[in-house]
Amino acid sequence: MFLAMHWAEYIGFAGVAIVLGSFIITGEKKIRIVNIIGCTINLIYAIIVQALIPDASMVSVIILNGALIPIHIFNLIKSEMNKRKNQKKSQGDDIDE
Repeated sequence: MFLAMHWAEYIGFAGVAIVLGSFIITGEKKIRIVNIIGCTINLIYAIIVQALIPDASMVSVIILNGALIPIHIFNLIKSEMNKRKNQKKSQGDDIDE
């Protein structure tokens, strides 16, 4: 049991390090992508710990990271759509000139 937990803790630490590291990065797209990776790793960690130790309450970690992933994905898609919309708009402005 200890070896399994020890192994799982490395996954958790990796997820935390990636999420923390994302705050050093510049650029919304890069930050969100790195955060998605970190949240996914933290979600996997919480599921593993919950499965190994039924008394462990990882529900808050699962809910938080499970909610953050689709939020980041939604905002990435929204940002990309706005970027394309603005590019088309600026191309249209160039044609008018």
